[in-house]
Amino acid sequence: MSPRLNKYTTTIKRTVFPIGGGGLSFLYTDKGFEQKVVLLHGIPASSELWRDTMIEMSREPLDLYAPDLPGYGATRFPLTDDFSLSGAADKLAWWVEHHLKQPVWLVGHDLGGAVAQIMTVRYPQWVERLTLVNSPFDRSWPVWPVRVFRLVARLGLFSWVARHNLVVNPYTRRKLRQGFYRSNSFSAEKIHHVFWRHKLDINGGAEQFARHLLALDNRQTAALLPALKKLAMPVQLVWGMRDHYQPWPRVGAKLARALPSPKIHFLEDCGHYLPLEAPGEVAALLTEWNLALKV
Repeated sequence: MSPRLNKYTTTIKRTVFPIGGGGLSFLYTDKGFEQKVVLLHGIPASSELWRDTMIEMSREPLDLYAPDLPGYGATRFPLTDDFSLSGAADKLAWWVEHHLKQPVWLVGHDLGGAVAQIMTVRYPQWVERLTLVNSPFDRSWPVWPVRVFRLVARLGLFSWVARHNLVVNPYTRRKLRQGFYRSNSFSAEKIHHVFWRHKLDINGGAEQFARHLLALDNRQTAALLPALKKLAMPVQLVWGMRDHYQPWPRVGAKLARALPSPKIHFLEDCGHYLPLEAPGEVAALLTEWNLALKV
Protein backbone atom coordinates (compact mmCIF):
# COMPACT_ATOMS: atom_id res chain seq x y z
CA MET A 1 0.00 0.00 0.00
CA SER A 2 1.35 3.44 -0.90
CA PRO A 3 2.19 5.93 1.89
CA ARG A 4 -0.62 8.23 0.70
CA LEU A 5 -3.28 5.53 0.88
CA ASN A 6 -2.02 4.32 4.24
CA LYS A 7 -2.02 7.87 5.64
CA TYR A 8 -5.43 8.88 4.37
CA THR A 9 -7.36 5.65 4.87
CA THR A 10 -9.49 6.13 7.96
CA THR A 11 -12.29 4.75 10.07
CA ILE A 12 -15.32 6.87 10.82
CA LYS A 13 -15.68 7.02 14.60
CA ARG A 14 -18.42 8.30 16.91
CA THR A 15 -18.15 10.23 20.15
CA VAL A 16 -20.13 12.67 22.32
CA PHE A 17 -18.84 16.14 23.16
CA PRO A 18 -20.39 17.59 26.37
CA ILE A 19 -21.99 21.01 25.97
CA GLY A 20 -23.78 22.62 28.89
CA GLY A 21 -26.27 20.17 30.32
CA GLY A 22 -26.16 17.87 27.32
CA GLY A 23 -23.90 16.60 24.58
CA LEU A 24 -23.53 16.56 20.80
CA SER A 25 -23.02 13.14 19.24
CA PHE A 26 -20.56 13.22 16.32
CA LEU A 27 -19.28 11.08 13.54
CA TYR A 28 -15.69 12.18 13.07
CA THR A 29 -12.24 11.59 11.66
CA ASP A 30 -9.64 13.41 13.73
CA LYS A 31 -6.15 12.79 12.38
CA GLY A 32 -4.58 16.11 13.26
CA PHE A 33 -4.93 17.81 9.89
CA GLU A 34 -5.02 21.59 9.87
CA GLN A 35 -8.30 22.06 8.01
CA LYS A 36 -11.52 21.16 9.85
CA VAL A 37 -14.80 20.42 8.07
CA VAL A 38 -18.16 20.35 9.89
CA LEU A 39 -21.01 18.68 7.97
CA LEU A 40 -24.58 19.40 9.07
CA HIS A 41 -27.57 17.21 8.23
CA GLY A 42 -31.19 18.33 7.81
CA ILE A 43 -34.65 17.04 8.67
CA PRO A 44 -35.50 14.21 9.28
CA ALA A 45 -31.99 12.79 8.89
CA SER A 46 -29.02 12.44 11.26
CA SER A 47 -25.25 12.61 11.03
CA GLU A 48 -25.40 9.21 9.28
CA LEU A 49 -26.52 11.09 6.16
CA TRP A 50 -22.88 12.15 5.72
CA ARG A 51 -21.09 8.85 6.46
CA ASP A 52 -20.45 7.79 2.84
CA THR A 53 -19.42 11.32 1.85
CA MET A 54 -17.03 11.41 4.82
CA ILE A 55 -15.45 8.14 3.70
CA GLU A 56 -14.81 9.67 0.28
CA MET A 57 -13.50 12.96 1.71
CA SER A 58 -11.25 11.20 4.22
CA ARG A 59 -8.81 10.56 1.35
CA GLU A 60 -7.95 14.27 1.57
CA PRO A 61 -5.97 16.05 4.33
CA LEU A 62 -9.11 17.05 6.24
CA ASP A 63 -10.46 16.43 9.72
CA LEU A 64 -14.21 15.74 9.35
CA TYR A 65 -17.00 16.16 11.90
CA ALA A 66 -20.71 15.43 11.41
CA PRO A 67 -22.88 16.16 14.47
CA ASP A 68 -26.36 14.94 15.26
CA LEU A 69 -28.04 18.32 15.65
CA PRO A 70 -30.18 18.92 18.78
CA GLY A 71 -33.33 16.82 18.44
CA TYR A 72 -31.66 14.20 16.23
CA GLY A 73 -29.70 10.98 16.45
CA ALA A 74 -27.88 10.24 19.68
CA THR A 75 -27.54 13.91 20.72
CA ARG A 76 -29.32 14.66 23.98
CA PHE A 77 -30.14 17.92 25.78
CA PRO A 78 -32.54 18.79 28.60
CA LEU A 79 -36.05 19.23 27.20
CA THR A 80 -36.02 22.79 28.54
CA ASP A 81 -33.09 23.67 26.26
CA ASP A 82 -33.27 25.60 22.97
CA PHE A 83 -33.95 23.09 20.19
CA SER A 84 -34.39 25.69 17.44
CA LEU A 85 -32.05 26.16 14.49
CA SER A 86 -30.71 29.24 16.22
CA GLY A 87 -30.01 27.20 19.36
CA ALA A 88 -28.17 24.61 17.27
CA ALA A 89 -26.02 27.34 15.69
CA ASP A 90 -25.12 28.70 19.13
CA LYS A 91 -24.14 25.24 20.42
CA LEU A 92 -22.02 24.49 17.36
CA ALA A 93 -20.24 27.82 17.55
CA TRP A 94 -19.46 27.18 21.23
CA TRP A 95 -18.09 23.74 20.35
CA VAL A 96 -15.94 25.13 17.53
CA GLU A 97 -14.56 27.86 19.78
CA HIS A 98 -13.83 25.66 22.78
CA HIS A 99 -12.94 22.34 21.14
CA LEU A 100 -11.51 23.00 17.68
CA LYS A 101 -10.35 26.52 18.58
CA GLN A 102 -10.09 27.59 14.96
CA PRO A 103 -12.40 28.56 12.07
CA VAL A 104 -13.99 25.69 10.14
CA TRP A 105 -15.32 24.90 6.70
CA LEU A 106 -19.05 24.63 7.32
CA VAL A 107 -21.13 22.38 5.03
CA GLY A 108 -24.90 22.28 5.51
CA HIS A 109 -27.61 20.22 3.80
CA ASP A 110 -31.34 20.97 4.07
CA LEU A 111 -32.08 22.47 7.53
CA GLY A 112 -28.42 21.92 8.32
CA GLY A 113 -27.86 24.55 5.64
CA ALA A 114 -30.17 26.88 7.55
CA VAL A 115 -28.16 26.25 10.74
CA ALA A 116 -24.99 26.92 8.73
CA GLN A 117 -26.40 30.23 7.48
CA ILE A 118 -27.32 31.31 11.01
CA MET A 119 -23.94 30.33 12.46
CA THR A 120 -22.04 32.03 9.61
CA VAL A 121 -23.94 35.29 10.00
CA ARG A 122 -23.80 35.26 13.80
CA TYR A 123 -20.26 33.91 14.26
CA PRO A 124 -18.32 34.72 11.07
CA GLN A 125 -15.03 34.55 12.96
CA TRP A 126 -15.49 30.76 13.27
CA VAL A 127 -16.35 30.04 9.61
CA GLU A 128 -13.55 30.15 7.05
CA ARG A 129 -15.72 28.98 4.14
CA LEU A 130 -19.34 27.91 3.61
CA THR A 131 -21.00 25.26 1.45
CA LEU A 132 -24.78 24.96 1.21
CA VAL A 133 -26.27 21.79 -0.30
CA ASN A 134 -29.93 21.94 -1.37
CA SER A 135 -30.50 24.30 1.52
CA PRO A 136 -33.66 26.22 2.40
CA PHE A 137 -33.66 29.97 2.06
CA ASP A 138 -35.74 32.66 3.72
CA ARG A 139 -39.22 31.12 4.28
CA SER A 140 -38.93 28.22 1.82
CA TRP A 141 -39.49 25.83 4.73
CA PRO A 142 -41.03 23.95 6.50
CA VAL A 143 -42.24 21.71 3.70
CA TRP A 144 -45.57 19.89 4.07
CA PRO A 145 -44.32 16.63 5.65
CA VAL A 146 -42.54 18.66 8.34
CA ARG A 147 -45.71 20.66 8.94
CA VAL A 148 -47.56 17.40 9.54
CA PHE A 149 -44.89 16.31 12.05
CA ARG A 150 -45.13 19.69 13.77
CA LEU A 151 -48.89 19.39 14.09
CA VAL A 152 -48.51 15.97 15.72
CA ALA A 153 -45.93 17.44 18.13
CA ARG A 154 -48.15 20.43 18.95
CA LEU A 155 -50.95 18.05 19.85
CA GLY A 156 -48.55 16.30 22.23
CA LEU A 157 -48.86 13.05 20.28
CA PHE A 158 -45.41 12.47 18.78
CA SER A 159 -44.20 10.19 21.59
CA TRP A 160 -47.48 8.23 21.43
CA VAL A 161 -47.09 7.87 17.65
CA ALA A 162 -43.49 6.68 18.12
CA ARG A 163 -44.49 4.25 20.89
CA HIS A 164 -47.08 2.66 18.61
CA ASN A 165 -44.69 2.42 15.63
CA LEU A 166 -46.73 4.86 13.54
CA VAL A 167 -43.97 7.33 12.57
CA VAL A 168 -43.02 5.23 9.55
CA ASN A 169 -46.24 4.83 7.59
CA PRO A 170 -47.35 4.97 3.94
CA TYR A 171 -47.48 8.80 4.01
CA THR A 172 -43.99 9.30 5.47
CA ARG A 173 -42.52 6.62 3.19
CA ARG A 174 -44.01 8.29 0.11
CA LYS A 175 -42.88 11.77 1.14
CA LEU A 176 -39.36 10.57 1.89
CA ARG A 177 -39.17 8.80 -1.48
CA GLN A 178 -40.08 12.10 -3.17
CA GLY A 179 -36.80 13.48 -1.83
CA PHE A 180 -34.79 11.02 -3.94
CA TYR A 181 -34.22 10.73 -7.67
CA ARG A 182 -31.75 7.83 -7.63
CA SER A 183 -33.98 5.53 -5.63
CA ASN A 184 -31.97 2.35 -6.19
CA SER A 185 -28.73 3.49 -4.58
CA PHE A 186 -29.48 2.48 -0.98
CA SER A 187 -31.35 -0.11 1.06
CA ALA A 188 -34.44 0.12 3.25
CA GLU A 189 -32.21 -0.70 6.22
CA LYS A 190 -29.99 2.28 5.45
CA ILE A 191 -32.99 4.60 5.16
CA HIS A 192 -34.20 3.43 8.56
CA HIS A 193 -30.74 3.94 10.07
CA VAL A 194 -30.28 7.45 8.66
CA PHE A 195 -33.79 8.85 9.08
CA TRP A 196 -35.91 6.98 11.61
CA ARG A 197 -34.00 4.90 14.15
CA HIS A 198 -33.64 7.39 17.01
CA LYS A 199 -37.00 9.03 16.41
CA LEU A 200 -38.67 5.77 17.36
CA ASP A 201 -36.74 5.60 20.66
CA ILE A 202 -39.33 6.19 23.38
CA ASN A 203 -36.50 6.41 25.93
CA GLY A 204 -35.45 9.85 24.76
CA GLY A 205 -35.18 10.20 21.01
CA ALA A 206 -38.86 10.78 20.30
CA GLU A 207 -39.13 13.49 22.97
CA GLN A 208 -35.98 15.22 21.69
CA PHE A 209 -37.29 15.31 18.12
CA ALA A 210 -40.70 16.55 19.30
CA ARG A 211 -39.03 19.46 21.14
CA HIS A 212 -37.12 20.30 17.97
CA LEU A 213 -40.32 20.27 15.90
CA LEU A 214 -41.98 22.65 18.34
CA ALA A 215 -39.00 25.04 18.15
CA LEU A 216 -38.82 25.31 14.35
CA ASP A 217 -39.38 28.89 13.17
CA ASN A 218 -38.62 30.12 9.65
CA ARG A 219 -38.42 33.70 10.90
CA GLN A 220 -34.90 32.77 12.01
CA THR A 221 -33.78 32.32 8.39
CA ALA A 222 -35.87 35.20 7.05
CA ALA A 223 -34.03 37.53 9.43
CA LEU A 224 -30.70 36.64 7.78
CA LEU A 225 -31.43 38.19 4.38
CA PRO A 226 -29.66 41.56 4.83
CA ALA A 227 -26.56 39.91 6.31
CA LEU A 228 -26.04 37.14 3.75
CA LYS A 229 -24.87 39.54 1.04
CA LYS A 230 -22.16 40.84 3.37
CA LEU A 231 -20.48 37.49 4.02
CA ALA A 232 -16.74 37.80 3.46
CA MET A 233 -15.72 34.13 3.24
CA PRO A 234 -15.86 31.96 0.08
CA VAL A 235 -19.30 30.43 -0.49
CA GLN A 236 -20.27 27.38 -2.55
CA LEU A 237 -23.68 26.06 -3.58
CA VAL A 238 -24.13 22.39 -4.52
CA TRP A 239 -27.59 21.53 -5.86
CA GLY A 240 -29.40 18.41 -7.02
CA MET A 241 -31.60 19.60 -9.85
CA ARG A 242 -34.34 17.00 -9.28
CA ASP A 243 -35.10 18.36 -5.82
CA HIS A 244 -38.79 18.00 -4.96
CA TYR A 245 -38.59 20.04 -1.74
CA GLN A 246 -36.10 22.86 -2.37
CA PRO A 247 -36.08 23.21 -6.18
CA TRP A 248 -33.42 25.37 -7.74
CA PRO A 249 -35.72 27.84 -9.61
CA ARG A 250 -37.84 28.57 -6.54
CA VAL A 251 -35.20 28.35 -3.79
CA GLY A 252 -31.63 27.83 -4.97
CA ALA A 253 -31.58 30.64 -7.54
CA LYS A 254 -32.90 33.10 -4.96
CA LEU A 255 -30.33 31.95 -2.42
CA ALA A 256 -27.59 32.43 -5.02
CA ARG A 257 -28.69 36.02 -5.62
CA ALA A 258 -28.72 36.70 -1.88
CA LEU A 259 -25.08 35.56 -1.47
CA PRO A 260 -21.87 37.34 -2.52
CA SER A 261 -20.84 35.61 -5.78
CA PRO A 262 -21.12 31.96 -4.72
CA LYS A 263 -19.48 29.20 -6.73
CA ILE A 264 -22.37 27.06 -8.02
CA HIS A 265 -22.28 23.35 -8.90
CA PHE A 266 -25.26 21.39 -10.25
CA LEU A 267 -25.88 17.64 -10.16
CA GLU A 268 -28.48 17.12 -12.86
CA ASP A 269 -29.78 13.63 -12.01
CA CYS A 270 -30.01 13.92 -8.23
CA GLY A 271 -32.82 14.77 -5.84
CA HIS A 272 -32.85 16.45 -2.46
CA TYR A 273 -30.76 13.98 -0.43
CA LEU A 274 -27.50 14.36 -2.35
CA PRO A 275 -25.17 12.97 0.35
CA LEU A 276 -27.02 9.63 0.14
CA GLU A 277 -27.69 9.57 -3.59
CA ALA A 278 -24.27 10.70 -4.80
CA PRO A 279 -21.71 10.73 -1.97
CA GLY A 280 -18.76 10.36 -4.32
CA GLU A 281 -19.90 13.18 -6.58
CA VAL A 282 -20.65 15.45 -3.63
CA ALA A 283 -17.27 14.71 -2.07
CA ALA A 284 -15.53 15.44 -5.38
CA LEU A 285 -17.28 18.80 -5.78
CA LEU A 286 -16.42 19.79 -2.23
CA THR A 287 -12.78 18.79 -2.37
CA GLU A 288 -12.17 20.21 -5.87
CA TRP A 289 -13.60 23.57 -4.79
CA ASN A 290 -11.49 23.49 -1.65
CA LEU A 291 -8.32 22.76 -3.64
CA ALA A 292 -9.13 25.53 -6.14
CA LEU A 293 -9.34 28.04 -3.31
CA LYS A 294 -5.82 27.08 -2.19
CA VAL A 295 -4.22 27.60 -5.62
